Amino acid sequence: MKILKYIITILVFLYSLIAFFPKEKVLNYLNTKLIDKKIYIDYEKFNDKLLAFEIKGIKPFYEDIKVANIQKIKFKIFLFDNKIVLNNFLVSSGFRDFIPNIKKVFIRYSVFNPKKIVLKANFVGAKLNGFINIFNRKVFLRLQAKSSFRYKYKMVLKYFKKTKKGLVFEYNF
Repeated sequence: MKILKYIITILVFLYSLIAFFPKEKVLNYLNTKLIDKKIYIDYEKFNDKLLAFEIKGIKPFYEDIKVANIQKIKFKIFLFDNKIVLNNFLVSSGFRDFIPNIKKVFIRYSVFNPKKIVLKANFVGAKLNGFINIFNRKVFLRLQAKSSFRYKYKMVLKYFKKTKKGLVFEYNF
């Protein structure tokens, strides 16, 4: 019984730490560090919730060139299961030949499967599923794309291999 009280106390402390952590200040600090790499992220609204936060109206810049408009990014921070959901990633006109617009990106990390970060994305005309294996330092992506998507983004898709289940990208870092 004493161990149970100890575990509950630790969990309450950790959840309180997450809930009252100054999330926007950390975001601003990261922004100052990215400026050294000529990257700046502008946003319209920051919504801090108990175990999550949301950023709306995001505009990332690289060397003073706007790369995209992102409608919303939502971070759900739990001790055992963390998620990032990115909605409506609209690429600026200068990058549209290389990067497709993205409807939704879903990134998940779970303590119950600590070696993998799961990735899912929905593009206009394609779906992407994959993972990053942290221990093996490997990225694996599988893309199922319509022919119109394949034709428009040939430059990006040349890095994918054709398989029976779709296009596959593997990278070791």
